[in-house]
Amino acid sequence: MALIGSWVPAKAAQIGIIDRIFSRIQSRETCSTNSSSFAIDLNQVAVMLRSSSRRSLLIIDEFGKGTNSHDGIALLAASIRSLSSRENDCPRTMIATHFNELFTIAGMLSNSRIITFYSMSVLDPNDVERPNEIPEKETPRLNKEVLTDLVFLYKVVPGRNSDSQGFRCALSAGIPPEIIERSQLVSHKLYRGESIQ
Repeated sequence: MALIGSWVPAKAAQIGIIDRIFSRIQSRETCSTNSSSFAIDLNQVAVMLRSSSRRSLLIIDEFGKGTNSHDGIALLAASIRSLSSRENDCPRTMIATHFNELFTIAGMLSNSRIITFYSMSVLDPNDVERPNEIPEKETPRLNKEVLTDLVFLYKVVPGRNSDSQGFRCALSAGIPPEIIERSQLVSHKLYRGESIQ
């Protein structure tokens, strides 16, 4: 941001030279192009992979969401592996994703020294002992008071967080509790590979 003249919201920063900024943030479908939003996403990431240098900045948000989950996860994981295989020539890259399978499926990501994980910090009054720790999947339950107590701190912290807080966000947005209960049940059964009735 400093290189393009923007204010940098930090007390201090060491900023190296950046030759190009690439982003895959949000694509919208439009009648003005012959491409779907997913095709636009693919083209943006392809340009990044082909044209970035070690001095480039890549910002990738939710890449792979425009297709089925397995293909999306595979495309994102392979892109990350390709970038990290460059080692010292890897561009500066920030990736935001809700694909938690990247962390739970063995071999999905390479064990590279240049990959560091961060997550958004949340304050959960019911779980203050274990912030940003990957919880074990439990039997789904709906407690409206517990679900609405979550506070988003809008602070990036080291570590991973496997819970997207989707059910809490849905309840806060006004989705009826019976739909959230059903969603939790379906999610739980999908996670365990059980049949859904």
